[in-house]
Amino acid sequence: KKKAKDDALCPIERRFSAPEDLIKLLDDSRTNKHKLEEYLPFDAMACRMYEQFQLETCQVDFDSLLAIFATTLMSNTAVVRRFRDKYRYTIVDEYQDNSEAQADLLRKIVDGGSCTVVGDDDQTIYGFRGASPGNFDRLKNWYSEEKNIALHEATLTENYRSSANILAVATKFLERSRDRHPKQLNPTKEAGHPVQVWHCKDKEGQSRRIVSSIIERHESGGICYGEMAILLRCSKMGPLGSLSTAFQEELFMRRIPF
Repeated sequence: KKKAKDDALCPIERRFSAPEDLIKLLDDSRTNKHKLEEYLPFDAMACRMYEQFQLETCQVDFDSLLAIFATTLMSNTAVVRRFRDKYRYTIVDEYQDNSEAQADLLRKIVDGGSCTVVGDDDQTIYGFRGASPGNFDRLKNWYSEEKNIALHEATLTENYRSSANILAVATKFLERSRDRHPKQLNPTKEAGHPVQVWHCKDKEGQSRRIVSSIIERHESGGICYGEMAILLRCSKMGPLGSLSTAFQEELFMRRIPF
């Protein structure tokens, strides 16, 4: 009877028997692909349970950390004054990865003081968690409102990381973006090898293709295995799971030392 009763509940309601279940739900919802209508009836309850769970366990996630900090700054002028007195100069790296909430916190702390931000709007890859390249424009607007504040902007155009071919291909892709600040990067390295684009059906096919290329370079080009590397933007990719595991299995099966 209990099983029949549980089965009558929607997937979300059945999981919420304890606050810990919400943590598991948040973790696996990406792969289970629950429909939006399954979440809506329980979103308020989910938020309350999750907030209560954080209080009871003295833990906060990144979003809650920002929210608590923002609330503190808005409600306690003494805390704001302490930050401004202690930190006369503020430097923010990777500014393109900051959300609007983080930009607002920075403005609250700096309040027209000395602030330096470094970033590249072309490298904004964390939009899924709120990163906003528009923060660069907002920063200029904020400081332009201050009559007694000087704003200095510098664009670094020399690229020391990539070969000329890689930079040329990347530039062609980036030129299609309508939200970027136009810029011309100049390579400091030689053209290098032509960029190759491979289309693979799945991660196993990708592993086979790349490992085969490594073997070919070793056998026909005389390149030592120890001089080759597989670079991954991330080790896991959503429902695809671990990408590095597929490479390890393929390398092991084909007896390639790694």
